Amino acid sequence: MSDTSKKVLFLDRDGPINLTGPKCFVSDPKFFYFTEGIKDICKEAQEKGYRIAVITNQTGIGENLYTLADMMRVHAYMLDEFSRDNIKIDDILYVTKKNDPYRKPNPGMFHQIKERWDLSDEDMHNSIAIGDRAKDAQAALLAGVGNVLWYLPSQCLNNNYKPITQTLSNPAKDLEQIKKNIQKLFILSHLSDLQTISVQARVTKSSFPVQHLTFFTHMKQLEGYL
Repeated sequence: MSDTSKKVLFLDRDGPINLTGPKCFVSDPKFFYFTEGIKDICKEAQEKGYRIAVITNQTGIGENLYTLADMMRVHAYMLDEFSRDNIKIDDILYVTKKNDPYRKPNPGMFHQIKERWDLSDEDMHNSIAIGDRAKDAQAALLAGVGNVLWYLPSQCLNNNYKPITQTLSNPAKDLEQIKKNIQKLFILSHLSDLQTISVQARVTKSSFPVQHLTFFTHMKQLEGYL
């Protein structure tokens, strides 16, 4: 990787950054719990020259499940807590409606960052994206991100909005979801023996011009990956 490259760590918000509630979103800062290990990943990324961008679908706003002001309060809290640990989030992009053409799985928000930060195709190829759903992976791949990490979170929030351990997603089911969402990208040609991914990170080579597709269940498994 060139020393002059401009690398980005693209983060989905709900899941990779914070635990999600029973309705798969968090709309109040008092229910915002950081995913264990995410701050360490961000610190390591910054130390290695990555800028950090949060790319998030917040279509619950368009569905009147919470308001734009709610989201802004959550983001203000998140940024303040990151700042306390000397972590700088360089930008947050979001969409609020399901019919927004920039909504993931479309790559529009990634393209916006590329344009804003004057990134080259090589910069995108040297960058990393972390998400917990197929649409996150598809958007990153379509945007040319070279390292796509698929996070299978082992914790969420219960109905009382407290952290709980939950049963991990079924790897075989996840593979079927990936096939449905990104099969046109031919990234599945080398995926095999996925039964082990629920207990350890798995790095998979691909024929598509992506360096790695990695499945993992805990942020600490990414230590040293950047």
